[in-house]
Amino acid sequence: MDVWSVGGKKFQKKSSTGAVNFLQLVEEIFNQCGADEILQFSGTVRRVWLRRNEAVFEGTFVHPSILVQRTSTAVEEFAKANAVEDKLRARNVMAVEEVWRPPCHGWWKVNWDASLGKEQGWMGFGVVVRDDRGQLLAAYSKTLRGNLEVAQAEARAALIAIQFCRSLGLEHVHFEGDAKMVITAVNSSDPDWSSMGFVVEDIKHELQAMTQWCFTFVRREGNKAAHTMSKLDIRSFLDNTWLYEPPECISEILQMEQVAPIAIEFH
Repeated sequence: MDVWSVGGKKFQKKSSTGAVNFLQLVEEIFNQCGADEILQFSGTVRRVWLRRNEAVFEGTFVHPSILVQRTSTAVEEFAKANAVEDKLRARNVMAVEEVWRPPCHGWWKVNWDASLGKEQGWMGFGVVVRDDRGQLLAAYSKTLRGNLEVAQAEARAALIAIQFCRSLGLEHVHFEGDAKMVITAVNSSDPDWSSMGFVVEDIKHELQAMTQWCFTFVRREGNKAAHTMSKLDIRSFLDNTWLYEPPECISEILQMEQVAPIAIEFH
């Protein structure tokens, strides 16, 4: 009673509650208090028990106000430790989300990207097509002269990827890139009035000819193969296609990403 009387106001009231037993008291606390107060209550209960043991077995006595102060300190340390753990967990989740993942069964995953060499006056585009086991079907690189803004170049890369897939006769295609602005525009039913709008409209037109498709965003870490392809032999200004056997520059990337066991399902 002495301990609870120097605690929070809610606990002061509860110290004089008509609860028949401790279980009923705990149920009332859990039903009427928030998470922080429940944590404080649990910490105080633990300290009361330890104080009782110290008094019985060691003959020591801790003043109620000191006990409450120690409880508050312990609760703060517990909260800080959990906050750090939550941040680490969030980082781990993000890291998991950033790896390449295979598409659902029966679909093709097509990664695309663009690279710009503004000083040299060129643009590179890369496309990588894999099945639901991570096996390469085709890789493609293309170089164009000229300069575009980043969003325009990324939109052009997406268009090139779609046209490449149509040339291969692919249906059920999951397009994935690291240009969120382009992906948002493609998935939107509203017209795009930005500088890349005319390319976005071409993309939507090309997609109408495909049986089933989806456009999703992935961070650069999950788009390594396509990014590398966009920089391949950038000064040659040639179109290059690889079927089944990847170019050496992405062989190791594909091998590492092929082990990813999780598939993303679309319904």
